[in-house]
Amino acid sequence: MSVIVNTTPWALQQTLEVLDAVRGGRQVLHHALLITGPRGGGQRELAHMIAAARLCESRSENGLACGQCRACRWLGEGSHPDFRWIRPEADEATSGEAPARAASARAPKASREIVIDQVRALAGFVELASHRGAERVILIDPADAMNAAAANALLKTLEEPPPAVRFVLTSDRPERLPATIRSRCRRLPVRLPTAEELRAWLSKERPDATGASLDAAIAASGGAPFAALTFLQDPGSRARDRMAEALATLPEADPIAVAEALAGNEAEPLLRALHAWTVDLGRSLLGAAPLHFAGHSDRLRRVAAWTDPRGLGRFELTLLQQLRWAHHPLSARLVIEDILLEYQAIFRPRTRGAGRP
Repeated sequence: MSVIVNTTPWALQQTLEVLDAVRGGRQVLHHALLITGPRGGGQRELAHMIAAARLCESRSENGLACGQCRACRWLGEGSHPDFRWIRPEADEATSGEAPARAASARAPKASREIVIDQVRALAGFVELASHRGAERVILIDPADAMNAAAANALLKTLEEPPPAVRFVLTSDRPERLPATIRSRCRRLPVRLPTAEELRAWLSKERPDATGASLDAAIAASGGAPFAALTFLQDPGSRARDRMAEALATLPEADPIAVAEALAGNEAEPLLRALHAWTVDLGRSLLGAAPLHFAGHSDRLRRVAAWTDPRGLGRFELTLLQQLRWAHHPLSARLVIEDILLEYQAIFRPRTRGAGRP
């Protein structure tokens, strides 16, 4: 599997600070780091920079990986014998690295969980000596994708860590990790860029982007750099746009018909888009400008006039609960049908005949 090598100036600076503290003796690199932050915030990129620095055989003066030695080349090719990257099979499928499956309608979908067999497979890796006579690094990304059995299996290793083995875990939902896992890791929150830093970086990465599209990407991502970049790179099929178009037909439309229109899309990105819409709807109720759907501000204000504030609060709690399980391989259509029926219920019945919002 290939290794991510692109990074950002602020991730580079944060990595330098971590490595400088270790080299200067002010800190000891913990055997397990838990790198946290919002989705698309750069946890994976920061984790790879730290892993590369620990595996490099000819580090630069600042402690970063040289990028030229044999270890760095192996890591870049995804073939370093002292590195393991544990992630859901569905993530590997997205990058074309998953095992080939039989072309059958009954073939199981790639798992969105990290399962116990993946963690158990690490046993031989941690028990054997390093191939290169240095550290071994295990990246679990994202750690909150571990199911309960996988997390319990990992806990046994974290409780009695083998010598010279470093664990690097990433998560945008650390609260989903067992407290026993979190307590055995040193937490490292990612540093998000300022709006100016993010805009400058996005402009460099996507010089074709207009000022309006940059503003929309920054707003939609909540300032998370790689989420903003994904927004710019996928203008034709963003789940949030599909959801916004569908929500524009509610509350008059039949939620079942709306769910049918969204068929073929995965549940999790649609639910996240719906949550962003819900946040903006709540802001509209308070007279504030939307954060995520600035282009739909007029529509949000009209819908807000129909909305029961307490119903909206209850709906958001339901939505957050549904998001906790959205990574499971459930029927996306049934999930969206159910949640849109809940959404329909937040509108005041007495105003249904008062005109289209």
